[in-house]
Amino acid sequence: MYAYLKGTIESVAEGSVVLDVGGVGYQLYVSSNTLSCVSALGEKCKLFTYLHVKEDEMTLYGFYAEAEKHFFLKLIEVSGIGPKMALNILSGAPLQVLSASIISGDTSTLSSIKGIGKKTAQRIILELKENCSEDDFAINVSGGLSENDQSVIDSLDILEGMGVPRSECYSAVMKAREFTSDVTEIVRSVLVGMNNK
Repeated sequence: MYAYLKGTIESVAEGSVVLDVGGVGYQLYVSSNTLSCVSALGEKCKLFTYLHVKEDEMTLYGFYAEAEKHFFLKLIEVSGIGPKMALNILSGAPLQVLSASIISGDTSTLSSIKGIGKKTAQRIILELKENCSEDDFAINVSGGLSENDQSVIDSLDILEGMGVPRSECYSAVMKAREFTSDVTEIVRSVLVGMNNK
């Protein structure tokens, strides 16, 4: 129904934003990655959308990048994966990392995301590899990860090793990465931010 919405960020909450489009406020549920890209109030932006309709409610999901929406649509085709779980998966790791894990059949990244066990990770990989071509997930993977993407992965690995779940620190890591690609600085920034909460 809606391909995208273009407007002004009216408010931001954990996991959602309100986008003012011509005086109408649309609440969109978003991943940590999208949230980190549109966190400034009053900022004009375009979000690709997916409208989920159930008998008793309609829910809008927003995506900063069309590639993320494409990945989301593939995830909700997997049996047992609804829109909320798909959004949780997108919040658990960078899109390039998720793509690489599906292409390579590596369950460790998916199973490290909160709410995703090893069996669910195996089912996601199995069903997506059966029903999709590798091109569906070739999101800057073939040439390897950029330095910034690698710094995100390394930072998440270190923080997870310190007992911080990836899903809880991903957004903070992405924000810190905007200022530096040094892993030590990113980890320090995230830990300082968590201690100040």
